Amino acid sequence: GLFFLIRAALRREGRTMRDIGVPRPGGRELAGVAVIAVILATIGFLTGGPAPPPSAGASLQWLLPATSLERVVWVPTCLTAGICEETIFRGLGITELRRGPLRVAGAVLVTTAAFVVAHGLHQGSGFATRTAIGVGLAGLFLRTGSLRVPMYLHATIDLAALFAVMH
Repeated sequence: GLFFLIRAALRREGRTMRDIGVPRPGGRELAGVAVIAVILATIGFLTGGPAPPPSAGASLQWLLPATSLERVVWVPTCLTAGICEETIFRGLGITELRRGPLRVAGAVLVTTAAFVVAHGLHQGSGFATRTAIGVGLAGLFLRTGSLRVPMYLHATIDLAALFAVMH
């Protein structure tokens, strides 16, 4: 829903999603993503079963997919997270903050901090990892002017969690 609110707000200003780096996917690209999603969802379904018991320090283990159905649902969730979060944090965030008083470094700092906070501060070393991911994705966006690569990379990182819990 937030994705469409952003689109509507930009349209109201006479701007498009492309103005904040959101690529317009072609038919072949969408078909490729759909095929990959179906393959990954099928793998998730076929490898379903109980997840290993959470270790003592894994307070967020309950968030990871454990059953076949959860693993099937995980795939489109990861794809939409990559698209929507990159649109919000990198595309809209960096683009709009740079229009104001912040320079590039300030915009990256603010959006990375928001990204880290949105993903939780309570996992110890996860803080450094999420910070590095946020800065890296921001750098890719700034380097290319497009969210295409950050979107795919973000979704891939999220999908990696599916394979991390499969046994």
